[in-house]
Amino acid sequence: MATAKILIADDDRILRRGVLFHLSAAGYDVREAATADEAVRLVAKNSFDLVISDLKIPDIHHGLDIVRFVKEHSPDTIVMVLTGYGSIALAIQAIRAGADDFATKDATVEEIKLKVQRLIQQQWQNIERRKVLKENRRLIRQLQERHAFDKFVGEAPAFKTAMALLKRAAEYDNRPVLLTGEKGTGKALAARTIHYNGRRSGGPLSSIDVTGMPVDLIRTELFGSRGEVATEGDGLGRLQRCAGGTLLLEELGELPIELQSELLQLLTPGKTDIHDVRFIFTTSQDLKSKAAAGEFLRDLLPGLAQRIDLPPLRLRQADIQQLAETFLLEACVEKGKAIEMGKAVFDRLQSYNWPGNVGELKSVVKQLVALSARKKITVEHLPQRLREEGNGSPGQHSGNLADARRDLVRQFEKRFISDALAEHLWNVSRTASAIGVSREGLHRMIRKYGLERD
Repeated sequence: MATAKILIADDDRILRRGVLFHLSAAGYDVREAATADEAVRLVAKNSFDLVISDLKIPDIHHGLDIVRFVKEHSPDTIVMVLTGYGSIALAIQAIRAGADDFATKDATVEEIKLKVQRLIQQQWQNIERRKVLKENRRLIRQLQERHAFDKFVGEAPAFKTAMALLKRAAEYDNRPVLLTGEKGTGKALAARTIHYNGRRSGGPLSSIDVTGMPVDLIRTELFGSRGEVATEGDGLGRLQRCAGGTLLLEELGELPIELQSELLQLLTPGKTDIHDVRFIFTTSQDLKSKAAAGEFLRDLLPGLAQRIDLPPLRLRQADIQQLAETFLLEACVEKGKAIEMGKAVFDRLQSYNWPGNVGELKSVVKQLVALSARKKITVEHLPQRLREEGNGSPGQHSGNLADARRDLVRQFEKRFISDALAEHLWNVSRTASAIGVSREGLHRMIRKYGLERD
């Protein structure tokens, strides 16, 4: 830690030199001034951590003038006044003028040293706290800019409707929000956008994806350890940590039924006010269907009335080229490359069905840029599933109905297997288990359709 700089201003040479000697011996960098004018000049030219000033220092200035000047010129500097008159009224007057503390001249040097140590420590803590707050504000502004609504790309009617609803949700910052849509439609991004464009943007944002989580772990994450081993050291749950902010609960449809009643209690009017938390939920499932099947608490549905559906990319065909261009620019900036895409590439991107939605499109574009050694991406560079004709809509078929049906089944089966393999990083065992076939059967289909890992 840097050495603290101190100025002692007092016309009493013996007292001034005594304080200077003892504070210097304690490791401080100490300057002295015998007059108020000299003290003002030193403060104007230097940055002091602490100024110790006599309230009755003779000069054209009064001791209170030094206090006021220091606080105007250097608000972070701590001021301690000295008075030989033991007047509480005079000390209060100095405090009102901006002084941080006072001491009488009959105090011992050790007493003054202890006050100095405390004030210096307090001053450095305040400076550090202000730095942290300033950095937090900078990061929040950065996140707000990154999640501004004008950063979203798209003109499709379904997309514009969703954006309008997201803006309204950001304005009303206490009502729970349910974001629905297929995987890859940007539900988590939409949740962050609501948070950073609302009045809670200065508060914390925390997310929990409950998919596959045990009941006890979810309960501990939400409510805290309750006397057990804390997950983050202090035993606080997300509800306590998110006070004044937003709690994002991802894949609500996967929340165990025994915890749904506890969530219902939290969503009861007045309960969220106790914790001062705004809930945002996401799901890729039909909760009404799950409720009808007894897998979701029907009583929860009314509390999720503020619902926003994020459309799949296949319903935003007109937005695909603009999105691809945006992702291309971002990837080029990230990789320090200058690459363009040919029209035929955009045509293939627009004809593809995008089962993984915007997330899949962004991943494909980033991979193309990362692997490209040329200045232009052509159809030959696309992953196999995008190079194939007829990978989007059924299109036209010649021949009879049976031939058309067989072609469509082959197209669907080939794309289904290709996507499943990609999702499981081409782990054949996991993929076979996920789609319900044997390893040998999956290997046969890979050979049948000539599938290769991209």
